[in-house]
Amino acid sequence: MTRLFCHRSPHSIAPKSLLVYCSRQLSQVVLGSLSLLLLSEALATGLTQCSNPRFNPLSAEQGAHPILTNAVPPPTLPPALQVVAEPVNAAVEQVALYVRPAGGKVNIRFINETGAAINYEVIGETQYRTLAGRSQMLLENLPVPTTFTFRRADFGLLQVSLQEDTPASGTLTVRVRETLDFALDRTTIHVDPSGDVSLN
Repeated sequence: MTRLFCHRSPHSIAPKSLLVYCSRQLSQVVLGSLSLLLLSEALATGLTQCSNPRFNPLSAEQGAHPILTNAVPPPTLPPALQVVAEPVNAAVEQVALYVRPAGGKVNIRFINETGAAINYEVIGETQYRTLAGRSQMLLENLPVPTTFTFRRADFGLLQVSLQEDTPASGTLTVRVRETLDFALDRTTIHVDPSGDVSLN
């Protein structure tokens, strides 16, 4: 409880003047107390903000790290463009011809009707070789099963046609010519033990 002390003698001040003087003193004390209270609250708020700047109390209660509300969010990037590449040549290996092996072996006559050189190989039997444009060669006594691969040196497309010379010869004739159609491009011939010829 606040006590007021009037330093002047009550006998030297009139009752009405004494009442006014005391009222003024009381007002000054009340204003001083309010000022001190507001200053204390302001200091307490400032210290709280400095030690823990603007965090989300809900996250703190849940045991998570404080989330700063004044943080700048990361920029939103446009969705990445999705490019779907469809296979150009969806050729499936299929039986194209039958050749009768002679003594478990076949011959392949390879005719290059293009103007470009062609690299070829019999898997497990020969190394990579090159056949010049508009020329031919004969591969003899290839044991079955056998796989014959070929590709133009300039990586152009090849259309393949197959033909058996004679039923008893065991010789397969392979002709290749240029094409611009990806669906017709072939690069592998496989002959299985029974003589079925697959083109892929």
